[in-house]
Amino acid sequence: MRYLVFGADGREGRAVVEGLLRRGVACDAVAAAARHLRSEAAHALGDLGVAVVRAHAGSPASVAAALERVGAERVFFSTDYFAKGCQTVDRARARGAAVVEACEQSPTVEYVVYGSSCDCDRAPRRVAHFRADR
Repeated sequence: MRYLVFGADGREGRAVVEGLLRRGVACDAVAAAARHLRSEAAHALGDLGVAVVRAHAGSPASVAAALERVGAERVFFSTDYFAKGCQTVDRARARGAAVVEACEQSPTVEYVVYGSSCDCDRAPRRVAHFRADR
């Protein structure tokens, strides 16, 4: 079983990587997708023993390349509404759609888990980042 965790250089993705390792998933079965491979967060992921691959949800080609390189069967992702260059409902949804579409096209991906904002379906409509997760 091969896992690919998008946004692993952020808090939520890093927690997923650590959770998989704590549950006994072997380091060589977990890959962490990060936007910036030279970042401190990416190096810390490498120190955990997992492979770190470059991928950015804003680039469908990089998402597809990461899935293929890893041979991912299980994928976790969430969108970061507050990320630089995102910050609109349409961009957040487009980034999420890019990951889902790449997973649909992948011959290896069997399961996709999307981490959304809690209670986003009941949040006030005026809160943009909740609207992006609906």
